[in-house]
Amino acid sequence: VVKGTAGYMAPEQTTKTDMRKGPHTDIFSLGALLYTLLCNERAFKGDNFEEVIDKTARCEFQKPSILNPDVPHSLEAVCLKAMSLKIEDRYSSVEELKKEIQADRNGFATEAENASLLKSLKLLDLRHKSVSIISMLTLILFVVLSVVSFNHLNLTKENALQLAEKLS
Repeated sequence: VVKGTAGYMAPEQTTKTDMRKGPHTDIFSLGALLYTLLCNERAFKGDNFEEVIDKTARCEFQKPSILNPDVPHSLEAVCLKAMSLKIEDRYSSVEELKKEIQADRNGFATEAENASLLKSLKLLDLRHKSVSIISMLTLILFVVLSVVSFNHLNLTKENALQLAEKLS
């Protein structure tokens, strides 16, 4: 007997796998719900119930960004991790999944997307716009003052050498 809503159930809820149900089953279903929110359609579709169940058992669905190019990469990564066919690749708890979604909402990189340092810095810049602008202006000012000081030292050195030549 298949228990669950077609299109939202985990592969282990189908009769076509020998995986055991557990908390990971709910995580998969939450990932499927997130998929629907991101794409405005179910992950597993078919002409009949049997086809939907077969696709669910094989975890055969399109990436959210294929259906909706505007899906943020971070949320797509969270969704794909939650909907992983391998149980050990999914989030270990609903709390962990919740923290990832909250991280994205608060402007931080998610662990699922494995963000680069550049992306993390870009997100930091977006979270703290005024501090970033002040830091950038300070850096520019420092560089300009360093160049001016270096040129001034070179001119002073040349003047000192010319003066030493005249005196000798």
